[in-house]
Amino acid sequence: MQSASSSAVSSAFYDGFYSTVDQLNTVRRIATLLETDDGEPLTVPTTDDSEAAVQIAENAYMSTEEIAVDNFTLGAYKYASKIVRVSNQLVTDATPSFLRHLGKVLGHRIARISNLHFTTGDGSGKPQGIVTGSTPGHTAASATVITYDDLVELQHSVDAALWPKSGFMMSADTFKVVRKIDDGYGNLAVQNGRLFGMPIYMNPAMPTIEAESKPILCGDFGQYLVREAGSLSVRRYGERFAEFHQTGVAAILRTDAKLAVPSAVRHLLMVD
Repeated sequence: MQSASSSAVSSAFYDGFYSTVDQLNTVRRIATLLETDDGEPLTVPTTDDSEAAVQIAENAYMSTEEIAVDNFTLGAYKYASKIVRVSNQLVTDATPSFLRHLGKVLGHRIARISNLHFTTGDGSGKPQGIVTGSTPGHTAASATVITYDDLVELQHSVDAALWPKSGFMMSADTFKVVRKIDDGYGNLAVQNGRLFGMPIYMNPAMPTIEAESKPILCGDFGQYLVREAGSLSVRRYGERFAEFHQTGVAAILRTDAKLAVPSAVRHLLMVD
């Protein structure tokens, strides 16, 4: 067993891997990515401060006040693609297109589980999902019906100062429902692919519309921090499958994530 060198796995593999992860892991794509050289616990300071500065006259006394500084720690959970067995002929004759395809296959596997955890992970033995870390924004009057007013209330639960950086997140099934909602006068909430002027991010891991679920998020998704420890590790298992004239290949990514400012992202809660 050995780590793949740059000569063994070309940049085509990494291009295929990360292009797939960026495409399929919705949360990672729009979050703030923190890349570190190692997996040592990373302490992140946070301050949820809504105070404004003051204007003072010349030679006037300037008041003081303290700010509350909190922090949390990001670890480095290990995500592995499982071992994929490839014929030695393909390994020997590997072309950039094949390596890119292999990178996509392994990237797809890691993207599925990491996006799920980045969305609804409980933070115990896995990352805290953005839904889990979000703050209540509005509770719908129904367990199964979302109204125009529900969407308005959810948007307005987010600090208006964050609106220029904010968007909505939901599954494709929920979006199918939302795109049919109007204000009662034929004016659709979704115009030109945007909801009330904000971008809409499709995430297949978002909860469905049902009692007590949180099917829609609104807010500044850049406040969700994704930490990746070290570079992507690609492992080759040359002897393990020698009798089959095959080589095993696996990708391992170490990552953790958490919503730094819970009030920056709000969820719609369906009533019980």
